[in-house]
Amino acid sequence: MEATIKRGRTFEMYYAKNNFFFFIILIRLKTCLSILSFFRPPSPPEVKQEGQNERGRDRTKKSISRFSLKKLLRLGSKEDEKKQKEHDKRLLRETKRGKLQIIHPLDYNQNGVEVIIIIIIIIIIIIIIIIIIIIIIIIIIIIIIIIIIIIIIIIIIIIIIIIIIIIIIIIIIIIIIIVERSPAIHKVLHSLKTNKASGPDGIPARFLKEFADELALCFTG
Repeated sequence: MEATIKRGRTFEMYYAKNNFFFFIILIRLKTCLSILSFFRPPSPPEVKQEGQNERGRDRTKKSISRFSLKKLLRLGSKEDEKKQKEHDKRLLRETKRGKLQIIHPLDYNQNGVEVIIIIIIIIIIIIIIIIIIIIIIIIIIIIIIIIIIIIIIIIIIIIIIIIIIIIIIIIIIIIIIIVERSPAIHKVLHSLKTNKASGPDGIPARFLKEFADELALCFTG
C-alpha cells in the first residue's frame, strides 16, 4: 500500500512539474469522483470466514432455541438419549471455552424435564389433597344432618308417646269419675260380685238400662 501511494505521489508531482493543465484536470477528476462516491450503491457486507468455535456456538444457539416434545416427554430410545446427552455435553464444552450463556432449564433433557415433572407431581398432590378435604367435609356434613334427623325423629316419638300416655290417663280418670258417680254401675258391679243373674248373661235388664242411661247422661252432660 505504501509503495502505491508513493508511486501516485511521484506520478502527480511529475505531471505537475511538466504540465500544469494536466494537473488541474486531474484535481477536477478527483473532486468529481469524490462527489459521485456519495451516489454509489452501498457495498455488500464482507463475508467473514467462520471458525469451528463460531460454528459450534451457532449450533448451540439453534439447538437451544428448538423445543421438542421428545425432550419434554422423554420419547425415543435410550441410545438416542445417550447420543443427545453426549451432544449437549460437547456443545456445552465448546460454549464454555468461548462465551458463557444463560441456558433455560428446558434446553437440557434431564434438568428441564425433571423440573416440569416435579411441578406436575406437586400440582397433582395439591389437587388430590383438596379433593380429599372436600370429600371429608361433605361426609361430616352428611353425618351431622343424619344425627339431626335422628334426634328430631326421637323427639317426635317421645312427644307422641307422651300424648298417648296423657290420653290414656285422661280416659282412666274419666272412667274412674263415671264409676264413682253412677249408682247403676255400682249395682251392676255388686250384682257381678254376688252373681245374682236374672238376665241371659247374669245381669238384670233394668241395671243395664240404668247403666246405659247413666253413661248417656255423663257423655251428654
